[in-house]
Amino acid sequence: MISKRSGAFSSQKIHTKKNLGQHYLVDVKKLSFMENFISNINNHVIEVGPGTGQLTKYIIKNCAKLLAIEKDIRFISHLNNLFAKEKFHNNAENNCINYDSEDGKNDSENFKDARKLTENAKEDIELFKSSEEKFKVINCDILEIDFNSLPDYILVGNLPYNISALIIAKFIRCINKFKHGVFLIQKEVADKICAKCCDRDYGRISAFVQSVAKAKKILNVPPGCFAPPPKVNSEVIHLEILDDFAESDLMNLDNLDTILRAAFSSPRKTIQNNLSSAFPHLVEKFSDIIIQNNLNMKMRPNQVSVSVYQKMANIFKEEENDKK
Repeated sequence: MISKRSGAFSSQKIHTKKNLGQHYLVDVKKLSFMENFISNINNHVIEVGPGTGQLTKYIIKNCAKLLAIEKDIRFISHLNNLFAKEKFHNNAENNCINYDSEDGKNDSENFKDARKLTENAKEDIELFKSSEEKFKVINCDILEIDFNSLPDYILVGNLPYNISALIIAKFIRCINKFKHGVFLIQKEVADKICAKCCDRDYGRISAFVQSVAKAKKILNVPPGCFAPPPKVNSEVIHLEILDDFAESDLMNLDNLDTILRAAFSSPRKTIQNNLSSAFPHLVEKFSDIIIQNNLNMKMRPNQVSVSVYQKMANIFKEEENDKK
């Protein structure tokens, strides 16, 4: 239902969907810095989950091309009205949406034919890459898209809490495609991603991300900036692929993930206990690596650096290759 409010705003009532982790930005003044921050990195941008376009209006000011990927079909026409062609200059400040925290109805209608949407998205992405269009919004689930089919832009987004770690893991696995990512995520996840060795929050996702990227917290965003407000704070983080990243690091990510899952399976137990349970045939070789790095097997997994875990992943890789 469309109605006028205060004579200046076009207002549409929207039901946010709890199952999609939807918390939409309504107060983005704190994020105005992203207008220049992002354009200084790369003026070609992919935005994940633009929703109502509150963050989009800052990103688009200085970028040459902006590809937006939105799963919720209810926002597609709204985003096109705001940002397609030159319209964003006149309308971006004069549109808003009302929110209802109840789950919306007819989800099956909004998200049906996911496979068809994904196929259509691939075609639209290819057309956009070679076109003169500045803005394009695509109705698709970001998790269903092959990231290697995306242009090598900077990846940006206010990520849904329930899939933020999945999106970031997918981003990390495509580091030969992307060099930077700027994400607004749950503070607890941001703390874990950016934690350093020996920090309380240092864990599997910390080591996995930092094996190929520098992770830095940029800005804390309080619950009041969202509708409906979440129960926790959020954080903007910047992920920048390491300059000395090698193709072998990308090829070895699956092996590293296997090692990290085992090492952090019981965070309060020793590294010897966790690795012995998962890899009894390799524990002696792992122990040699630990000793060579002036550590000991009685340490907790959060006391072992990323580089040491990478060396263990190389040992695991050699063992797997020998089996073939």
